[in-house]
Amino acid sequence: MRNLFIYISVLLIAAGTSLEAPAQLSGVFYKVKFGDTLAAARQKLEKECGSTDLVVVKKPVYPLAKNSEKHLVCEEIKIGDDVIGEVVFSFGDDHLSLIEARGGAVKALLSRASGESVSLANYKAYFSDLMVAETSKDAVWLLSPESAHPNLFAWSNPYLPSNKGAKKTYQRSAKIPGLLKFGADIKLLMPLFEKQCPLLQVEEIKEPSLPSKPKKQTQLNCFGFEYAGFPRKIEAVFGDGVLELAWILTGKGEEDRVRRALIKEYGKPESTSDSWESFKGWQIALRKDKPEVLLLSEKMVPFMKKYYQ
Repeated sequence: MRNLFIYISVLLIAAGTSLEAPAQLSGVFYKVKFGDTLAAARQKLEKECGSTDLVVVKKPVYPLAKNSEKHLVCEEIKIGDDVIGEVVFSFGDDHLSLIEARGGAVKALLSRASGESVSLANYKAYFSDLMVAETSKDAVWLLSPESAHPNLFAWSNPYLPSNKGAKKTYQRSAKIPGLLKFGADIKLLMPLFEKQCPLLQVEEIKEPSLPSKPKKQTQLNCFGFEYAGFPRKIEAVFGDGVLELAWILTGKGEEDRVRRALIKEYGKPESTSDSWESFKGWQIALRKDKPEVLLLSEKMVPFMKKYYQ
C-alpha cells in the first residue's frame, strides 16, 4: 500500500504537468467534466440521481477553494447497467475538481478505464484517467490535475453519507510539525512518523539532489498529516540519514489561508518575491508558483536561499 501511494503521486504529478490533458472519466457521470460550474453539473445530474444534497461550507477548508467550497452529494446513480450508491462532486470557487464515489463504484468505474492499472494490495491507479481506487472499501477517486497535486485521493470527503461523523475541520496551526526534527537521524524519527502518519512510505532516491551532496538520499512520504487546516502530504528529505528539508503540499485556492496561518505563527514575511515568502530566517517558506510550504534545516538555509532568491 505504501509503495503504491508514492507511485500514484508520481503519476498524478506527471499528469498535472503534461502537455496533453488526461482523459476525463468524469464524463461517465452524464457528461459532467472537471471545470464545470455547480449549476452546469447539477443540471446534468439532477434527473439521474435518486436524490441530491448540496453542502455549502461557510468557511472553506478544501485546498482548491479560495472563496467558496461546495459539495454536491448524489445518491443512487445508474451508470450503464451498474448503480453507484453515493458520489460527491467537490467544487472550489464554482469549479468541479474532485469526484469521490462509493458503493458499487469499483465495478461501475474501473471497467471503463482507458489505460493500464498499477496494483498493490487493495489499491489500483489508472494514470491515463487520473483515477485511484481503494477496492477493499469500494471507493474510487477521479481527480483533476489540480486536485492531483495535493494528493486529494488520500482524503475521503466527510460529506458522503457513509462518512457521517467524520471530521470536517482540521488542525489550523502552521507551526513546524513535531516530527520534523531537523538534523535528527532517520532511525530516531521513524517511530514518530509511523505513529503520526496515517499512511507512510519510505523512498530511496537513486540520484541524490540535495545541495549538500549526500551519498544517500531518503524520503519519507507522510500522507494525511494535519497542517494549516487540512490533512496533507509531507515529503521529508534525509541526506545520509539526517533530516535536511521537507515539503508540505498545498492547493492554490488556499494560499491566503496558509499565509495567514504562517503569519500567525511567525509574523510577517521577512522577504517576498513573485514565487516565495520566507519566514523564520528562511527556515520556512511559502511557495507561490507551485502550492507548497518548504521547511529547512539551518544547514540547508544558505543553499536554498541562494538558489530560490
